[in-house]
Amino acid sequence: MRSLIPYVTSTIGAIWLAGCTAAPLHSLPWIEARTANFTIVGPIPESEARELAGNLELFRSVVSSLTGTSTGPSPIPLRVYALGRAGGRRFFDSNLSGFFIGTMRGNLIALRDQRWASAREILQHEYVHFLLRNSGIHGYPPWYDEGFAEFLSTLERGPNGVDIGRPIRSRTKVLWHGTWIPLGDLMALRSFEGLLDVQIDMFYAQSWALVHYLNLGRKDASTRSELATYLNALRDGASDAEAVESAFGERPSILGRSVIDYVQKGRFRFITVDADRFQQGSPPEMRVLPEAEVARALGRFAYDVGDYETSRGDYSSALAANPKDPRSLVGLANALAALGRWAEADAYYERALAAGPDDAVVHLDIGNSFYFRALTSTDAETRGELASRAREHLVESWKLDDSIPETYARYGSTYLLEGEDPSRGIETLEHAHRLLPASPEIKLSLAELYADLGRLEEAQTLTRIVSTWSHTRLQQEAIQELQRKIDRLGDESAPPDSPGDR
Repeated sequence: MRSLIPYVTSTIGAIWLAGCTAAPLHSLPWIEARTANFTIVGPIPESEARELAGNLELFRSVVSSLTGTSTGPSPIPLRVYALGRAGGRRFFDSNLSGFFIGTMRGNLIALRDQRWASAREILQHEYVHFLLRNSGIHGYPPWYDEGFAEFLSTLERGPNGVDIGRPIRSRTKVLWHGTWIPLGDLMALRSFEGLLDVQIDMFYAQSWALVHYLNLGRKDASTRSELATYLNALRDGASDAEAVESAFGERPSILGRSVIDYVQKGRFRFITVDADRFQQGSPPEMRVLPEAEVARALGRFAYDVGDYETSRGDYSSALAANPKDPRSLVGLANALAALGRWAEADAYYERALAAGPDDAVVHLDIGNSFYFRALTSTDAETRGELASRAREHLVESWKLDDSIPETYARYGSTYLLEGEDPSRGIETLEHAHRLLPASPEIKLSLAELYADLGRLEEAQTLTRIVSTWSHTRLQQEAIQELQRKIDRLGDESAPPDSPGDR
């Protein structure tokens, strides 16, 4: 029985100062700027919120245009917390400018202040990953997956249009002073396991330089078609060296020499494209948030970063202003449950259900609460009853809103519990995967379900994809555990050796 690992991405390390009451922030005037794909909230001026919303929509449109991916609406929301100077001082380490967290429920960006430029490279890097992976483009090896995200991380609106390909000073410094990885080894790398920090830094720097060279350092190159040839060759069983030569017309050693020459010349050119070429959507809808909504927003923020005690306090403040708000009631219940205070949590789950019987999120969170209790139950009968109650609320959530990937994923995951029939979870988990292929949690759950059903090759494929994405210890542990299970099931299903084989 495996505990699902939440997808938390923070390449710079989110630091939350636990135990700080957020009451002063509640009293500040907060605004909300909402576009088709983003919601920006925070105690910032309206003009700056509008600018931030416009820059985000433009970035999304440019990435979609450059990669040929869909510009349709995201299946999960992205919420940006621009916390201003007061929030920045209280919720961030002095060296932290922002961070990105992705879950099945939605993506979250936190900014130390409203200035997108202060954290642009890190946050755009992570959002590129989400956009590409959720468009089904997840077969890239790590060098291109990370190198392309780095390449687009510096994209920005300049005075003459959109600047694409500006150099990254921190990466060029590593390239000038570090020890290069042979290009063949770089392109064959599939995991960071066992690498030193300096090697990982060089991997990112070289991957960025290689992608920059392939896209902007050659004349009359068709990088997109070359890349397709490279990936197809790998899928057909070619070695990395064979795939490189078939796609780019050079052996890895020759291509590597070209990249070194490119870096040594120090002429990283960038291109500027007219911003009017890209769809930028309608101006954001603006409104002032009531104090209760500010407290609720902070409660969800604290919960997502794992500070459940602060989340409890924020939701309590929200309920002091609006005692019958179902989202605040269920949010407080979630925080109490995370703190292990289940008796109190259950009382608030009941109040949330009474206040919001037609709220899909309320039913989803109650379903989650039963699922997580079933996950830790050692009694078969109790576990089955908890799983059944979880599914009742998850079905109700689906009836109220059939667009939430987490609802399908959690329903399918209840059939991964010991004593359940895994075949009954396949339809909903596959649907969740189609809605949100960028989610490692959904991929790993589906991979485990495939393994339980004997579909080991499909399980192996999904596990391999997530292993190239994951850089956190918890995710790597989950992947390794699942890989051991797949290997064990493969050994059990293999035919016994014939006498002639012995």
